[in-house]
Amino acid sequence: MEQEPSSINDALAQIQFARAQLSATGAADVEKGQLDALERQVMSGKISAQEAMDKVRRMLEGRQDYH
Repeated sequence: MEQEPSSINDALAQIQFARAQLSATGAADVEKGQLDALERQVMSGKISAQEAMDKVRRMLEGRQDYH
């Protein structure tokens, strides 16, 4: 089933927001790579937009718990 473009756009926007948040707080190289991979996966349809947004949310939440 094809995803709605708005869902994909929402996921990509959330990935960009996460990049900005992580950059502002000194992102590790692995975090940048994870976001790049998520972006590629959602664009290619390998994962759903919702799954990508969930992963971004968990990444940011995990970082808050760590710091």
